Amino acid sequence: MSTRKGSTEVHEFNGKFLGFHAHYKVTSVIGHVFSVDFPASYQDWNATNPLDLFQASVVKTEANPRAHISKHLSQEARGCGYLVLWLDCDREGENICFEVIECTRFPVNEAKKRVYRARFSSVTEKDILKAMDNLVEPNRHEALAVDARQEIDLKVGVAFTRFQTSYFQGKYGNLDSRVISLVLSPLLAFFSSFCIFFPWGFYLLNNFMPTEKFVRVSSHLLIPESRITSYYGPCQTPTLGFCVQRYLQINTFKPEKFWALHPYIIQNGYELQLEWKRQKLFDIDVAMMFQKLVTEDGILEVIDVSEKQETKGRPSGLNTVNLLKVASSALGYGPQTAMQIAERLYTQGFIRSSSLTVLDYNEFLCIFAYKAHRFCIDILGYDLYPRTESTAYPSSFDFKGTLKVLEDNPSWSDCVQRLLAEGYHKPRTGTDAGDHPPITPMRPATEDALGNDAWRLYQYICQHFMGTVSPDCKYVRTKVEFSIGGEFFHCIGQRVTVQGFTYIMPWLAINEKNLPQFTKGEKIEVSRVELYEGETSPPGYLTESELISLMEKNGIGTDASIPVHINNICERNYVQVQAGRRLVPTTLGITLIRGYQCIDPDLCLPDIRSFIEHQITLVAKGQANHSRVVQHVLQQFMQKFCYFLQQIENMDALFEAQFSPLADSGRNLSRCGKCLRYMKYISAQPQRMFCGTCEEVYYLPQKGTIKVGHPGDMTGKIELVISSHVGLLNEKPQKWMYCHVIISISLTVLNVAPSDLHFNFLQLYKELTCPLDNFELLIFSMPGPEGKSFPLCPYCYNSPPFEGIDTLFGSAKIGSTGKLGKGAGMPCFLCPHPTCRHSVVAQGVCACPECSGTLVLDPVSAPKWRLYCNKCNCLVLLPEGAHRIATTRDRCAECDSTIIEVDFNKKTTPLEDGATLHTGCILCDELLHSLVEVKHGKSFSRGFGARGRGRGRGTGRGRGGYRGRGRTAGKKVDPRMSFRDF
Repeated sequence: MSTRKGSTEVHEFNGKFLGFHAHYKVTSVIGHVFSVDFPASYQDWNATNPLDLFQASVVKTEANPRAHISKHLSQEARGCGYLVLWLDCDREGENICFEVIECTRFPVNEAKKRVYRARFSSVTEKDILKAMDNLVEPNRHEALAVDARQEIDLKVGVAFTRFQTSYFQGKYGNLDSRVISLVLSPLLAFFSSFCIFFPWGFYLLNNFMPTEKFVRVSSHLLIPESRITSYYGPCQTPTLGFCVQRYLQINTFKPEKFWALHPYIIQNGYELQLEWKRQKLFDIDVAMMFQKLVTEDGILEVIDVSEKQETKGRPSGLNTVNLLKVASSALGYGPQTAMQIAERLYTQGFIRSSSLTVLDYNEFLCIFAYKAHRFCIDILGYDLYPRTESTAYPSSFDFKGTLKVLEDNPSWSDCVQRLLAEGYHKPRTGTDAGDHPPITPMRPATEDALGNDAWRLYQYICQHFMGTVSPDCKYVRTKVEFSIGGEFFHCIGQRVTVQGFTYIMPWLAINEKNLPQFTKGEKIEVSRVELYEGETSPPGYLTESELISLMEKNGIGTDASIPVHINNICERNYVQVQAGRRLVPTTLGITLIRGYQCIDPDLCLPDIRSFIEHQITLVAKGQANHSRVVQHVLQQFMQKFCYFLQQIENMDALFEAQFSPLADSGRNLSRCGKCLRYMKYISAQPQRMFCGTCEEVYYLPQKGTIKVGHPGDMTGKIELVISSHVGLLNEKPQKWMYCHVIISISLTVLNVAPSDLHFNFLQLYKELTCPLDNFELLIFSMPGPEGKSFPLCPYCYNSPPFEGIDTLFGSAKIGSTGKLGKGAGMPCFLCPHPTCRHSVVAQGVCACPECSGTLVLDPVSAPKWRLYCNKCNCLVLLPEGAHRIATTRDRCAECDSTIIEVDFNKKTTPLEDGATLHTGCILCDELLHSLVEVKHGKSFSRGFGARGRGRGRGTGRGRGGYRGRGRTAGKKVDPRMSFRDF
């Protein structure tokens, strides 16, 4: 056999193939030969509409041009008559098979006769010979499935990347003008894998510019890594989504106190705590009642003693995912670090899965000497790291030989010798994924030779392998049940009878607990009864091990890409790894996920990858046409992309609140109805509320003023709204006013910091809450002396709870999409809630004379009381100087308007005998009618002029519902409600 160098080494020897003498050439590839990309006409971001990319054609370009793999294969194939492909037996390997066929230029019409595929799961002599005796055809369906995934990922990824990058680039100063880009994770995984396969790929670039790293977005585009802060991908984004979901669970968790009853007994000199069958209660009175019952009884009766033989099964073979989980949870290595260490052990021949080092490489090649034919090229695929999804060992695996390799290591020699002497056990039936055998040790090693980190990982791999061929752990579980005062308690003991695999894996050992002897019917005195008080606690932040399990369960990534995805969300500052390898999302990571959730939750759910994989699986099985599947999936994503374009301002609002100076200028104002924590008021246009806990933005009405004091001005005066009877302080004679009054307080006089004040600077509405969602109500004042002031609920204003509200305040700002614009929503004066005292049903007085709206009482307009129309600019001034004006539940018998109650000032009361309290209808009551004035209305002047005309026209209504006013007949219709019988 001879060996020569090329792009990859070429080994030549003579042998037999299909019963004939042949000359072999054996060489290899490095991952995929080709990658997909857009033609040059689509490479210009500025000249190409991202939406057009969904319909664009794609081209295949050489994945690693510097390696010249395509040329190498073409040259070596000259003069050869047969091609045998030894690539990984998965879809990616099948796709590479057809890339090799394309490079070698074997005639397509004769390919079936001249191209063969070897199917194998391990590289042992037996398996290699078996694969050579059972050569098959390459599976084009599986190769097309990979083509479909690559095209879908490219088009969707680049389309989202270009749009979001262009939208957010340079928009937020404290993001350092970085690019907000979306690149689908399979594309990123390819470049990450490329760096693993070919570390010198960007060597020159990254070494000539040591202060900057570059990431290739396409074959013609490199972007500095520091300028990429946000990637989106159907694998990476759900990975981050899992972390953020746990963060939200923790942040919104409300602890509850609970109580548990713990009786104690003394048996044979040992004090024993018993467990309550009820476990715990959340009512202290009930718990104390049970404690009293148990204490008063005082005698426990043993009602049952049971023993049961239990078995803890030995582990299955070690695959990549389980190795990563153990490395993180037990050894403290991140997935990426664990893979790098395992790769080093792998390439040095200390461990194996599909490694060619199962045999000496020359021995591997010489196997073909038994089966050779002239003009044959064997293309072999290499794995440069231990990658396997299988936990089942092949039938040909040499367990005894592997154990003998470990026999001389003093750390576990006694265990190995015992297994060899007593006979090892056949491993449990695991999962055969059809790729490679589980990860196992191959060569003996010492800590000095490997170093501490690599030794600890190697040590675990060895212990795990020995555990798989060790006996199961067996133990006896004893349960004793007691009764006292009608309540039931128990205690459990465990006694190991066979250590089994836990001898070599002690961290999995059973915790033994010996119990004293008990006899059924035995009565025992209770020494004391403890009522334990505890509090429920939220789950902890996700550990890397838990995240890997979630990714595996939901089909997110592969054994090779899982560590890449986790490493990416860490390096890109979406999460931070804290003590215990727990992943805590950063503000950027939380905002990204919340942004995707508020636009299209599918974008950050694992379902999106499941959808793609399901469609691609149909192609791989030959059950669906490749082109139609690609077209169908791209059509779905194109619709999502169009919707994303229309709704991008929702994500923009979250970014603006978190990453612009607006977040710094915001101040706490009112409580959120969801988490009951304070929301931040951002006064800059568009003014809005932001809940930092729920990560929600609530827009407020625009083009108006909200009375706010500046907390930073310690000598300035801040306007505060105070409920109930208060006195005016500002060195003026004390005066008393009912309900809301505005007072000015100097912070320098109070000598407190703004953060120490227990009131809010923005005008709250009596700290009242919306009965629908528990959000605190706010008061908004429109500009000008005659501007409206009205209460609103931030949540209802942004998400009107009632369908059919035909007119929304600020609706002129509604865009072409039909969605509420900034400043368009439902204040309380449009809310048709039948019982809420802030709704138009409660505060509406009568119909507007100018439109179909309703005149509503301005609740904070004292002392210049007024009514305003909830649809137009009509304004009605009520008696000035009154202490209080309020609506009642009564209606006028003549016009069905709401009866109002007026509490006049004693000094200016128009009532006889100095009376101050008066009720009546502003349309029908002569006194009230003479005291009101209409502004911005043409139907009547001061005194309402033509009363009958004023009451009789229009389609509005007073409280109670009617069409028309005064004595005008007609069906009663409520213009404030678009549906009846609410």
